[in-house]
Amino acid sequence: MKNNQLKPKDIFNQAVEIIYSKLEPLGWKRLKNGDIKKKNGNLTYRIFFFRSYKNYIHYPEMKGSVTTEIYCNIDIAQREAIYQLRFANEFELLTKDCQLNSLLIENVCKIINYEYINIIKGLEENPRQQLLKMPLMEESYAYDYSYETIMRKELLELFGFDDLLKLYNENNSFYNSPQNRAYISQEHYFYTLNEGFDPTVCNELSDKELVCLVQDVYNFIKKTNIYDDYIEAQYQHLKKIPQTNKFKWVITVFWFVYPNLIRNFENNKSAKKLVRKVLEFHNTIKIKKAYC
Repeated sequence: MKNNQLKPKDIFNQAVEIIYSKLEPLGWKRLKNGDIKKKNGNLTYRIFFFRSYKNYIHYPEMKGSVTTEIYCNIDIAQREAIYQLRFANEFELLTKDCQLNSLLIENVCKIINYEYINIIKGLEENPRQQLLKMPLMEESYAYDYSYETIMRKELLELFGFDDLLKLYNENNSFYNSPQNRAYISQEHYFYTLNEGFDPTVCNELSDKELVCLVQDVYNFIKKTNIYDDYIEAQYQHLKKIPQTNKFKWVITVFWFVYPNLIRNFENNKSAKKLVRKVLEFHNTIKIKKAYC
């Protein structure tokens, strides 16, 4: 192997080693499978990774891809992930010169420290005070939807805080309402997927044609057995997005028409023309990749 020419597993191991170096002084151990782990009584703290089987580096052309997903859990014997920090997207670990993107990993470490290590420290020192600082609901998101935290009721039951558990259940009742789910889904969709769409093309699309596409998809789905309160909430939420923010509005149109129609009716003969329109819409607004 030539100098500085690393294999994908070497890049991955470098990334894990940076994360582990921050935790080793706190008593964490790195396991043979790559997990980073620590036990404290009946709690197990665990950071684990999923590597893509498509990872590769081709140095003659200076191109490649080394990706991983990162999850940070608090587990108990009865259930995994009573608390979890998980990132919205997998991380591309390679720079343009096919080296580890160490700046990315350092930023990931900052999030892990803030949303995971500090949570663990607070739960160990004063669990009630720590829980009162946290969103008492099943899921909460970063402002840009780049990561989310999951809290299970078992975390509250573990410490015996019945009043906080009651508040948690009330919050989840609101959180799981169709209207709130629609809002969160649309915002998450926009923040995590907008880089895949062409803003110039989106801004040039006809408002009238987009409104017609939405109405056609809505009218079709409303006559099917998948129509429910959540789809109605999606439709009503879409109507509230100002068309003056054209880029966001176009992506919101896509968020409504593509998943609802294509996932459920792509092979349905009665939806053939409508499916073709939606697929053409997708092909129009997505960023076209250049191939050499």
